Amino acid sequence: MTGTSFNDVVSDLWVTRTMSFTMAFSGLSTGVTYGIRTWHNDSYNSNQGFAAGGGTVQLSASGATVVSSTTGTVTNLRGAQTASAFGIASIEFTPTVSNPQITFTRVGGSITALPVNGVEMTAFVVPEPASCGMLVIAGVSLAAAARRRLTAAGR
Repeated sequence: MTGTSFNDVVSDLWVTRTMSFTMAFSGLSTGVTYGIRTWHNDSYNSNQGFAAGGGTVQLSASGATVVSSTTGTVTNLRGAQTASAFGIASIEFTPTVSNPQITFTRVGGSITALPVNGVEMTAFVVPEPASCGMLVIAGVSLAAAARRRLTAAGR
C-alpha cells in the first residue's frame, strides 16, 4: 500500500470502546502461514480527548503458532497519507486448527477505544519439498546443458 492515498483509510472503519477484541477465522489450512496487517488511526478532530491518539496495538493468536509479530502505533492523522505514516501492526501465524482467532489489544494512549481502519490478510504458500527438489534438479540440468553448449561453441 506504499504510495497509496489514504484519504478513505484515515476515517475509522470501526472502533470499539473496549481495549481489545477478537477476530475469528474459519476454513484456514493448518501448515500454511498467514499474515495479517492492520491500520489503527483515529482521525476524528472534533473531540481532541478522543482523537489524541497514542498507545499501541498488539496482535496475538490462539489456535495458531505465531511466527512473528510487530506492534503498531495508534495515530491521529488526517488527509492524504502514505503507508509509512501509520504504525502498522502485523502478525504471521500458522494455524494449528482450522478456526484460529486473532486478538487485537490496545495498550496505553489517552482514550479507552481501539480504532481499526483496515485489515489485510495474506497466505504464504510454500512449495512442497518434492517440488523444490525437482526445481533444483531442473536448474542443475539446464546449467549443465548451457555449459556444454558454450564449451562446444568455444572449440
